[in-house]
Amino acid sequence: MRTRYTVIALILAQATSAQLLNGSFENDADEFDLSNWAWTCDQPQAVPAAPGEGMWACSKDFGNVKGCFPSYVYQVIPDVPVDMAFTLSGWARCEPGFVQSAVGIFFGHVGTGIYPTLDTGATTNATEWTYLSLTEVFQASPLDTAAVVLNAGTVAGPAFGLSDFDGITLEFAEGMADGDAQATPLVRVSPDARRIAVNALANERILICDALGRTLVQTTGSASGWRTLDVPDGTQWVLVSVDGNGKRRSQRLIVAQ
Repeated sequence: MRTRYTVIALILAQATSAQLLNGSFENDADEFDLSNWAWTCDQPQAVPAAPGEGMWACSKDFGNVKGCFPSYVYQVIPDVPVDMAFTLSGWARCEPGFVQSAVGIFFGHVGTGIYPTLDTGATTNATEWTYLSLTEVFQASPLDTAAVVLNAGTVAGPAFGLSDFDGITLEFAEGMADGDAQATPLVRVSPDARRIAVNALANERILICDALGRTLVQTTGSASGWRTLDVPDGTQWVLVSVDGNGKRRSQRLIVAQ
């Protein structure tokens, strides 16, 4: 048994060495900070943070096929253990008032090319802050280095757009086996507790009820695997249920008034 515990401890130590740094894009002095991040095309700029995420978020111009593209902000993640799953999460949006495009967070890798390569990701074209999350294994080969890539979207011609990112996290998916989607939480709550992200696919039904059993929200999931929903004002306690694929998953949570 001592050998088994030693092996588990070693695996966890290796996993935690694969860290993403400065996912909030600000330093201890509450100043906008791009430390640990690299980018393609124009340098990212500061915009007000997502709710509950501090002072600043990262804003990036869309790439343009007639100019500079792809438009990425990325961070190389060294020492990633092979065949171990990680959960990549964070807030993203297209800035209101401009052209919209699919923007999102991606597992990727950096090799000998000019740009990072995108692997699996989650995207949105919403103009409201949207929580994205996915759990995957990095696909980097022994000759590549794993990376987290924020894809700022792409447009053509005279069109112009901006995408914003904040609160980017990378966590070891402890206890998750290959294909074990249930290791991903059913619900994530925004820091200000006014929005929740529900883990549900497009063919699954989402039902949110209050403490008296009254229906507050009834909708379906999304192709990205997460649906972001507002918590109705005055609500303190909700039951979130997801029905689909012959299974029902539920979670109770307390939210701020």
